[in-house]
Amino acid sequence: MHSTHRPLGARIAFLATIALTLATATAWAAPVLSETEVKIGFLYNFTRFVEWPRDAFEHELSPLVIGIAGDQSMAALFASVLANKPAGGRHVEVRHIPDSGKIPNCHVLFLRAASRRKAPEVANELAGRHVLLVGEEDRFLARGGMVNFLMSSDRVRFEINLAPVRKCGLVLDSKLVGVAERVLQREGAGE
Repeated sequence: MHSTHRPLGARIAFLATIALTLATATAWAAPVLSETEVKIGFLYNFTRFVEWPRDAFEHELSPLVIGIAGDQSMAALFASVLANKPAGGRHVEVRHIPDSGKIPNCHVLFLRAASRRKAPEVANELAGRHVLLVGEEDRFLARGGMVNFLMSSDRVRFEINLAPVRKCGLVLDSKLVGVAERVLQREGAGE
């Protein structure tokens, strides 16, 4: 396993950016962000630090689509929080992805642990498509995932496997890679 750890200062700066984004994006009065709210912030910020090939979009004004598989109420929450937020000059659109049938076009797919869809099958279906596959399960990276949420010291963190990211034609900004809890560089890593 090839792993890279990043300086704490860079992580804190990135997490502060996420917290600020959420604070301005929502009207929540709660002083502490929930795990779900933090994940919303991360997903939104991922869109700002990923470069998609031109052919990932139909045209210049196409929205950047975030698909949420597994939980329709969470997709609705994501949609309400991210309404009218731009990402890379594009409008962000959030869609619920049903647990059955073909996965529609999207640019980020968040595979919730509650989804009946399984990471290996989803990764196979997305092969050749420019989709950032994000999950929240143990061994998600080993099963074809690209970014995985995990809890570390009671905080939401994420890890990245760069091999499948590169294979699907995406480029992650070094700032995003730099704040990951763990960075893997090969297929099937994360065991």
